[in-house]
This record gives sequence, C-alpha cells and structure tokens, in this order.
Amino acid sequence: MSNAMPRLTIAADAEITSAPPFPTSHWLTSLYRQVLTRHARLLGPDAEADRRCAIMPEAWAAPCPSARLLIDSGWGADADFWAFVLPTLRCDDAVLVASDVCCELFERLCTSQRPQIYRVPFCVNLEMFCPDAREARRPSLCAELGLDPQAPLLLTVSSFLVDKNLEHAVDLAASVRERLGHCQLVVITARPDHDGARERLLAHAQARGMAADLRLLSEQPSSRIAAFMAAADALVHLSTCRIENFGYVIAEALACGLPVLASDWGGFRDLVREGENGHLATTVFEASGPTVRWRELIEPAVELLCSPATRERLGLAGRSFAERELSFARFERDVCKVLKDVQHGFGASAPAELSEAGKAIQAAAIILRATQPELSGTGAQFRALLDFDGGKTATLLRGAAASRPT
Repeated sequence: MSNAMPRLTIAADAEITSAPPFPTSHWLTSLYRQVLTRHARLLGPDAEADRRCAIMPEAWAAPCPSARLLIDSGWGADADFWAFVLPTLRCDDAVLVASDVCCELFERLCTSQRPQIYRVPFCVNLEMFCPDAREARRPSLCAELGLDPQAPLLLTVSSFLVDKNLEHAVDLAASVRERLGHCQLVVITARPDHDGARERLLAHAQARGMAADLRLLSEQPSSRIAAFMAAADALVHLSTCRIENFGYVIAEALACGLPVLASDWGGFRDLVREGENGHLATTVFEASGPTVRWRELIEPAVELLCSPATRERLGLAGRSFAERELSFARFERDVCKVLKDVQHGFGASAPAELSEAGKAIQAAAIILRATQPELSGTGAQFRALLDFDGGKTATLLRGAAASRPT
C-alpha cells in the first residue's frame, strides 16, 4: 500500500460534462482560494503538486479516487444540481454550504447515503461594513437625495426580480408612515429593470402614497452601500427568491449595526435573531406561492423607529454577531477544519443516493431539458419549474426555506 498523501480535488461551482454548465461566482471562488492557498500545508508536503483547484468539467466527470470538496454558491435550488451533479458525488466527498436550510435540503433530497455536509457561513468585510459616524453620514446622504434627515429612513438593497418582493418594502414603509406621519424608503437595485418592474414599483408607491418619499437608485459600489447602511434606521429585506442560501445583504447590514426587518426565509434565519438584532416575518407557502406576512413587522418597525435606545440595542447586537460569526478569521478557521477532515478521509466511498423527493426533482429536470431545450441558465429553468406539475417540484426544492417547512 502506498504511503503517499491522498490527493484532494477542490472544485468551486464545478461544471459537469453531462449537465448544463453552472455559472461561476468569481468573488466566492477568490475568497475560498485565499484560504486554500494560504493553508496548502494542511494537505501535506506535496500538496502544491497534488492539489487541484479546478472549475472545469473534468474535475468531476473523470474518475477520481481522492477526497473531493465541493463549494456551494447557491445551487441548492437548481434542479440540475440534484439531477446531474449529486449522483456523481460519493459518501467520502465533502460539501461546504452556507446555512442550515442547505443542510436540510441534503437531508430531504438524499438518503442517509450522502456526502459529508459542512455548514460554513460566508464572511463580510468588517472594515468596510461597519457602524460609521451616523450623525455625519445621514445629513449629507439625505441632502443629496432630497430627504429629511430627521424622518425615519428605511433601506432596501435588492434587485427587481419578482420574488424579491420590493412592493412589500413599500407597503411596510407606507404602513409605518400612516402610524408615524412620515417614513422614507431608499431602494438600491443591484440588477437592471426586468419587464417594466421599475415602473410597476413606482406605480405601487404612488398608490400607497409613498411616491414623494421613495428614492430608487441604480447599482452602487460596496462602499456607497456601506454608507447608506450606516445612515439608515433599518434594512427591509423581504425576499422569497429560491432558497436564499445565505443573505449577504443582511450580513452586511448587521456588520454596519443596522437592524434588519426580513422575511423568515432560508438562510435569513441563520443571521437574524428575533428581537435581538432584528425581526422576521412569518413566511409560508400558499396556493399562489411563498407569502411574506409583512404586516407582522409594522409594530417592531414602529418601535425601533420611535426608540433610539431600541435601535441602538439591536444595532450593537448585530455588529457583535457579525464580529463573532461573520469575520474572515472565523471563515478561515472553519474552512481549515474541513480541509483537515477531508484530508484524513471519511472511509466510505459509496455513491450518493437521491431520496424519493430527489428522484422526483431529477425526473422533472430531465423532462424539462427534453421538452424545453431552449431554456438557458438556472434562473430560466427554475421559472419553468414553477409551472411544471402545478409547482410541486419547485416546492420540493424550496419548501425547507419557509417558516414552517413544506
């Protein structure tokens, strides 16, 4: 028997030759590679020669007897992953995921014969996203946007995708305005308009009496977003998009000491501690799909906007959470632990198995690829799943994200 160190194959968003390619999240790949490069010594003296950092099809398509590490960047709600990638994994492979909802997906969609799952939340730039001098930031930003620095200011950072539920952010601001007499909302959109969504949101704001107090901004650099987070009173984030495997905007807000008002959906509940650093609105599946009971947030919003002490308490708790749980040092430490475990091996090398629910998703993915070959990208496939078999398959994929898992 050879005494050579086992080879460790590392793939981030690996593409599979037998399946459609997965998009590469470049910032995430870079983040992991920082850690992997710095800690190559964990893989033994010949690690630099033996280690493969691959984002290429052959990384997983070719037979490989070595331990393997797959890094999740949000593909848990993609049917193609479960249909084509999961069957190529083994019980001695390790998968890094960012939140509890991702762990639950593996439990639901695999049998007990599945890869080793590690929950390693992402990290935030705590130097850029920090509780800046609010008294200095707020007047200048409000003057720039024609807003009242003395009036309540809510912030939303999102895209125009339907499931981001931007209209509910307007609804919440309008409800607070009815109670307090004034409330302002700044919406920073991270992606372009989709099918007139901007105009629909403006029309909704007009109908709710919020047109004069709403500011829609296009994509902003991270430093600018950090400035808005330091100046605002609360972040509103009511998304029900896919499974929201982490909630990076929420993490950044907490690092800025900004209380969060969010949907109880997917990875958000790993970050927002009810009543401690923010509040969560119950989110359930109804006939029309995921529904955020946003009205539950009216009273908590009014309380923190009326009480500087409450806002400060939630903000300090958010920053403390970020320093403890979202630092690069914690991230690096957790990834290194996984590397050590993978290097030592897990023993079992049997192939991973889909559960009955996983097989149903696999069948749906194969049918969609055969009947709608024009589908391009995981987003298009997911939208097609919403109409496939009455949405049952889509619910299998994201049912774990709801307040009461479906």
